[in-house]
Amino acid sequence: MAPTRYIVLIDAGSTGSRLSIFRSPYIGAEPPWARLGINQIFEDAKSRHEIGTCGGGIHCAITGQDVKAHLGPILDAAVNHLRPLGGADASTPDNTVIYLLATAGMRNLGREHVARYDYVLHHAGEFIRSYSLYFRFHTTNIRTIPGQQEGLFVWTYLNYGRPDDQGNTTAVLEMGGASHQFAYAVQDNLDPHALSVCTNIPAIRSQNRKENVYARSWDEFGVDAYNNLFVKQLVGYENPCLPTGQKVKAKNGVEHTGKADFKLCHEIATNVYEGFEFPALPNSPNITSFEALSNYWHTYEFFSQRHGAGYIASNPYNAAAFNAAVLGYCNESWDNVKEWVGTLPYASDEYTQRHCLLAATLLHILKDAPKPVSMRKSEPWTWGAAALIANNRGLKLCHDDEQELPLFLAPQPWHAGKNGSLAEIPPTFPPHAFVQPALIIRTPSIPLWAYLSFAAALMLIGRLVVQRYHAKALGKICLPDMESASGAKGDMKDLAGTVQGLEGFYKD
Repeated sequence: MAPTRYIVLIDAGSTGSRLSIFRSPYIGAEPPWARLGINQIFEDAKSRHEIGTCGGGIHCAITGQDVKAHLGPILDAAVNHLRPLGGADASTPDNTVIYLLATAGMRNLGREHVARYDYVLHHAGEFIRSYSLYFRFHTTNIRTIPGQQEGLFVWTYLNYGRPDDQGNTTAVLEMGGASHQFAYAVQDNLDPHALSVCTNIPAIRSQNRKENVYARSWDEFGVDAYNNLFVKQLVGYENPCLPTGQKVKAKNGVEHTGKADFKLCHEIATNVYEGFEFPALPNSPNITSFEALSNYWHTYEFFSQRHGAGYIASNPYNAAAFNAAVLGYCNESWDNVKEWVGTLPYASDEYTQRHCLLAATLLHILKDAPKPVSMRKSEPWTWGAAALIANNRGLKLCHDDEQELPLFLAPQPWHAGKNGSLAEIPPTFPPHAFVQPALIIRTPSIPLWAYLSFAAALMLIGRLVVQRYHAKALGKICLPDMESASGAKGDMKDLAGTVQGLEGFYKD
């Protein structure tokens, strides 16, 4: 019998970090997901170490102490849970591996503040290394994963955890707060977004299948960023995606007033959406259904709760009933609906200002869905990641892969595009580079203000040399006269002021 191994997995999300512990091989009764060859033996509530107004994610950390305060309770909980089971034992650390997989919060930090991104990952790695008596640890186990892999892990969980003997598969759509994922099986891996996943799963290994999976992510198409883009498209302060008279304050502090017009709302939302090159829903013969997760579910559920909606959120997607419910709410006045909205769990402006916008997007994306669509609140991508780690001895798609899946590659400050998009990085820094150490040590770069100061000093020296040369040519005294000297002193004062100003500007 194979020895028992444990996988400690920390999902470092944008609102907090969650601990999950898996055991391999699976022991006990066999629900559908047992076919992955693992079972979950522990799941903790999210660790939310609040830092200012940022929230509870590890990307909010400012100091090394912040990182320790965030991860300490998680690591202690893992050790305390595993010790009685024979895991996290100082005598046998090799039977317990630990991974910290950060998602959209850290990806956004990597695009906006590369130095702090490196700092947070470094301190996370150093702190987890201090627990190396209990866990098998490597620097690449502490990593930020591309959004593409989130979708791939969910797809793995759904399709390998409950595989269809006929080779039928489920496609995955997920709209989170910070990113949007799409994953489905394709016939080949010629597309740059397609990856080959081996069925190295105990229950179906004899089939020896290899699935090609199209997996793609749009970090700028999460609900928060999408709502911000939509607000920028508005002319004036009237918002057609709000019930008439509803007043909400956007994140930029500008207050908008609802002027319900769902037709116009749908047009603006579609214009924003079409800039993301989102693919049409596939109609492959081996795709028999779609699962739409996270904010697909929340939006669909919101409208289902209104009296007379005509559908139940847990049933397959009903486009006609959903459209009617959306029109009934999004063309209403706020006075007629605010009492009902106030009875719901999420009644703040942060949520209510998005419902009609997301409904317009959902209707557009699913308008030509060729197969049945099921709405689900969530599916645990951590299960897919843990199954790959357990069965392939690392975060690899196939057992014989030489390398683990690539890390998210934070753009260097001098190569980031105008909006920090990975797509704008030159080919020498590809988004899908091979694995590199997660704890990156960059050689210190000379600040830009220092370069500019040096250039200004050279220009001034050149000017003085030219003055002296002309003085010699005219047979005058080599030294500049008092007027020239006072001018030079003025130049030096101006240069010093310029250097100080540049230094302060670029340091800020």
